[in-house]
Amino acid sequence: MIWTHAWKDIKRMLKDKKALLIILLMPALLTILLGFTVGQLMSSTSEIDTIRVAVVHNAEPASFKEPAVQQFLAGQGGADSALSESAELDFVTLFTEQVLENDSLKDLIDYEIVSLEEANAQMKEDEIASIISFPPTFNQDVLEGMILPETMDVPITLIQHPDQAWKNEIVSSLVTTFSTQLSTSILKKDMLLSFMTEQGNLGEEIGMSIRNMMEEAKFTDNQQAEIKIEKASINGLTAISGLQYYTAGMAVMFMLYLASFVSLYTKDEIRNKTYDRIRASKSSVWHVLLGKFTGALLLTFLQFISLFVLAKVIFQIGFGDVTALLLVMLIVSVSVACLAVFLSAMTMVSSEGFDINNLFQNVLIPFLAMLGGSFIKTASLPESIQLIGNSILNGASLQAFLHVMQGMPLAEMSASFLAIGMNGIIFISLAFLLLWQKKEVF
Repeated sequence: MIWTHAWKDIKRMLKDKKALLIILLMPALLTILLGFTVGQLMSSTSEIDTIRVAVVHNAEPASFKEPAVQQFLAGQGGADSALSESAELDFVTLFTEQVLENDSLKDLIDYEIVSLEEANAQMKEDEIASIISFPPTFNQDVLEGMILPETMDVPITLIQHPDQAWKNEIVSSLVTTFSTQLSTSILKKDMLLSFMTEQGNLGEEIGMSIRNMMEEAKFTDNQQAEIKIEKASINGLTAISGLQYYTAGMAVMFMLYLASFVSLYTKDEIRNKTYDRIRASKSSVWHVLLGKFTGALLLTFLQFISLFVLAKVIFQIGFGDVTALLLVMLIVSVSVACLAVFLSAMTMVSSEGFDINNLFQNVLIPFLAMLGGSFIKTASLPESIQLIGNSILNGASLQAFLHVMQGMPLAEMSASFLAIGMNGIIFISLAFLLLWQKKEVF
């Protein structure tokens, strides 16, 4: 009997073009719109706080005295003795001085050169957004990549704070731009010359010799040394992209609309006297509400599956561990079903002139979506607002989805699960109290 009532609402939803448009098509379109617009603005530099960055500089200065370099220069007829007296080169210092201290960035980027251990400690305390780590052989690898014909990898490790994605995008762009410049033929020649001509003990003759040598050793496109950026994450957590964020944000917003449609079907049943016929068939109000609970649970779960699969297919983005994601979907669906039961109970006991569904859809859902972070991250709001936003059903659900995407273990998501569960308990308790006080519903 319960399944009969559930299947009735499921069939009604599947035939309701307006409902399907709102709970499936609208979140998909808004995800695309917000993901490619507001999501990109997460990494804009307008009216943003200073980005604190830790630079781990373990690289020894590069030298022309290394055997591989000396052997190659000798084969090119270079001036070995002059080069052996040349100053050592530090490309990491070039990055900090010419990129991070650039006039257009000095008010945006605040960096400090620290050890890797100190940098990790600062990130754990949320003091920095990114760690840029250069390996000990970085300078020598870059120099040899500029001179030697062999292709080599020169990795730069970028460790990103999982909750500061837009800042990480800025830092990542800077590192990518620097590494790309190091890979160009022009920079291979002219940067090296700029290093060497600054040294007073070298002189014009050595500069011309190096220019000629670099011209002869100029790389073709497939010979250029590749400088890779390896992205890591703190404590196994990864940063969230705009598309990932708004996929989850829209899903938790439009699940509220689904709950309201289940309640709207209850209103139609009462108005069309269908509810009276159901009662006459010996079905109790509890059977009806349990059917609505089951139907809303299944519909919400299917809604989540549809939206996340669609985002995966269209945008080719990942959502973390699939098992954990499905578990969160199921837990959230249960609480949404409790909300649907509460709204249905409100519909049963309210007077004909009061439309709870209209109020919920047009006023409460947009407000709850804003408060819960579906449009803007709650991290940008005051702490008191953050606490409220992360405690309501859609806000707590959004945090749970984001934690799964970041790779957080389920054991560490207890606060979000507790908030989601408490919302469900409150909704089902209020529904029981409403019906118990108005016994004529029975």
